[in-house]
Amino acid sequence: MASIFKMCGKYLIKNKYSVICYGVLCLTSSMFSMISPYISGNFIDYLIVADNISKIYRYCFAFFGLFVFNQLIGYIVNRVYIKMQTQMGYDLNSDVIRHIQHLPVSFLKKQNMAYLNQRVNNDSNQVITFCINIVQGILINSLKLLLSIFVLVQFSCNITLLFIAIICAYALSYKILKKILFKAQFILTEAQANYFSKLFEQFDNILFVKMQAIYEAFLSRLKKEFQNILKVSLQYQKISYLFSSLDSLIMSLAQIGIFIMGGALVIRGKLSVGQLTIMLSYFGIMMEASRYFFSLTKTIQDNKVAYTRLKQILDLESDENAGVELKDISQIRLKNIMFCYDKKCIFRDISLEFKKGKIYSIIGKNGIGKSTLVDLIIGFYNREYAGEICYDALSLDQIDIYKTRKMCFGICEQEPVLLADTVRYNVSMDSEDSIDLKRLFYIAKKINLYSFIESLPKKLETIIGEKNSNLSGGEKQKLSILRVLYKNPPVIILDEPTSALDEESIRCLQVYLNQIKRDKIIILISHNSEFISISDEIVDLDKLDMDV
Repeated sequence: MASIFKMCGKYLIKNKYSVICYGVLCLTSSMFSMISPYISGNFIDYLIVADNISKIYRYCFAFFGLFVFNQLIGYIVNRVYIKMQTQMGYDLNSDVIRHIQHLPVSFLKKQNMAYLNQRVNNDSNQVITFCINIVQGILINSLKLLLSIFVLVQFSCNITLLFIAIICAYALSYKILKKILFKAQFILTEAQANYFSKLFEQFDNILFVKMQAIYEAFLSRLKKEFQNILKVSLQYQKISYLFSSLDSLIMSLAQIGIFIMGGALVIRGKLSVGQLTIMLSYFGIMMEASRYFFSLTKTIQDNKVAYTRLKQILDLESDENAGVELKDISQIRLKNIMFCYDKKCIFRDISLEFKKGKIYSIIGKNGIGKSTLVDLIIGFYNREYAGEICYDALSLDQIDIYKTRKMCFGICEQEPVLLADTVRYNVSMDSEDSIDLKRLFYIAKKINLYSFIESLPKKLETIIGEKNSNLSGGEKQKLSILRVLYKNPPVIILDEPTSALDEESIRCLQVYLNQIKRDKIIILISHNSEFISISDEIVDLDKLDMDV
C-alpha cells in the first residue's frame, strides 16, 4: 500500500485541503450515523414501559433530524469526492501521458495504442480512487470499530474475546488465499485490456473490413480474445467466490455466537431487550468495520495490479535530453552513422551534410529507409545509433532536442495528422489569438490554398471532422504544408508533399520553396521527378553503403 501512496502522494498533497475537508466530513457523518442504534435501543426499552406518547414524538423528531443532517453531509461529501477524484485522476493520467510522450520512438512504434490508452486511463483512475477511498475507509471504520468495541465491552468481555478469535480466523484464511487471488486478478486485468484492444480494432478498421468484405474472418479475431477473457474470468470468479464464501461463513458463525451469548444475558436479566438490540446493532457495525480491514489486503492486491502496470510504464527510461536549446540551425551533419532496428541493419557507415540555402531531395526505392533517415535527423532515435549527428557544431547529446525540434523543425508527414479542431488551430498549433492572419493568408495564396479556406463555411473557424472526414486528401496535405510554412522554421522537411496535390498546387509549392530557401535547410522526400527538379542536391539512398 505504501508504494501506491508514494505514486499518488504528490496528488494528495496538491489537493491536501480537499482531502482534509473530505476526511472531517466523513468522520462527522459517521459519528452521527452511529447515534441511531443507541436511540433505537432506548426507544424499544421505553415502549415496554411507556405511558406517554409525547416521548415517542421526541424520538421520531430526533430520528428525522439525524436523517436530514446525514443527507446534507452526504451531499457535500459526494461533491467534494467527485471534484477531488476527477482532478487527481486527470493529473496522474496527464503525467503518465507526458512520460509516454518522451519514451523512445523505437518503443512507441511497437505499442498497440488502443490497448495503451485503455490501460493508462483505467489504471490511473483506479489507483487514485483507491487512495481516496483508503483515506476515507480507514478513518470511518477505525472510528466505527473503536466505538463499537467500547460499547460491547460495557456489556460483555466474552463477546470481545469472540471478536478477537474471528479476526484471527479471518486473517489466517486470507493469508492462504491472497497470492492466488492477486495472480488471478493480474491475469484478468491483462486479458480485459487485450480484449478491449481487439474490440477497438473492430471499430477502427470497419471501413477496411467492408472494403475487403472480410466480415466474419475479421470478427473471429475478436472471438479469440473473447474466449480467452471468458476462461480467465471464470477462473477468477472461482477463486474470488471461494474467498467471499469463507468470509460469509466466518461472519455467520460469529453472528450465531452473539445470538446465543447475548440471548443468555437477556434471559438471566443482565440485559434489557433494548440493550440487546443496541448490542446487536453495534456488533453489526463492528463486523462491518472489521470486514473492511479484513478485505483491505484484498483491495490492496486488486489495486496493486493497476499500480504495477502503471509502474512498468513509468519505470521505462525516457529519451535522454539535456543541453543547449538552439534557435537556428545552419548545418546538419551525419557522420559514420550505423543504425539497426528490430535486428535489421538500415544504415551502415553513411555520412551526409545538409546546409542552409539549399533544397535536398532524398530518393530511393520503397523501404530503403527514407523516413527512417528523417527520424534520425530530427533526433527520434537519440543514442540508438552509432556515429555522430550534429546541428552546427553541437552533437545531439549536447542539445535539448525537444525544445530545438519545436523551435527549429517543421515537418509535413506522408500521412498528415490534423486534429478535430478548427482550421485555425491546426495551422497555428497554438493559442488561436496569436495567429498572424496577414502572413497566413499570404502563404495560403502562394501555395494555392487561399480559395479553399475562403470556401469553407466558417473560414478558419471551420471544424475539421474526426479523422478529417470533411477534407479531401489534397486539402489535408495542403493544410499540413501550410502549417509547416506558417511556422517558418530554419529546417523544413516535407515527406511526399505532392502525393495528393494537383499540378497547379505542385507548381506553386515549387516556386514558394525556391523563394524561401535562402534562410533554410529544405529536405524533400518524393518520388515525383518533376517536383524534385528544384533540388540543389539529391541524396540517393540506393547508392549509399547500407543493408536493407
